[in-house]
Amino acid sequence: MSSDRATIYQVAAAAGVSPATVSRTFSQPGRVSSATAQRVFEVAKQLGYRSGEVFRPAIAQETKVIAMLVSDIANPFFFPIVRGAKQVADKSNYKIVVGEVRENVDDVADTLAQISKTVDG
Repeated sequence: MSSDRATIYQVAAAAGVSPATVSRTFSQPGRVSSATAQRVFEVAKQLGYRSGEVFRPAIAQETKVIAMLVSDIANPFFFPIVRGAKQVADKSNYKIVVGEVRENVDDVADTLAQISKTVDG
């Protein structure tokens, strides 16, 4: 195991998948095949990658919280989208949390890794 902390990109390259697949493997394991998930977890462990807490997903409790990540929170383009999402979420007793990621791939991956265990989607 490496002494330096591996990145999502190194895991993706070594596992032969995209960084999004690595992120999804840790945050929404049901959305990737079991073979892919196993390969990603093995590579992540070998490289010393940590997505947050553990190398395998925990059984999550429903939080009734949905995260929306936007590139520019002050951009008026996103106002009706966020408002519409909130209206739909309210009907199902969900809450919306909005975060800004500035179209930076590293920022998106880091944010997803940090919030994946605390939101339902």
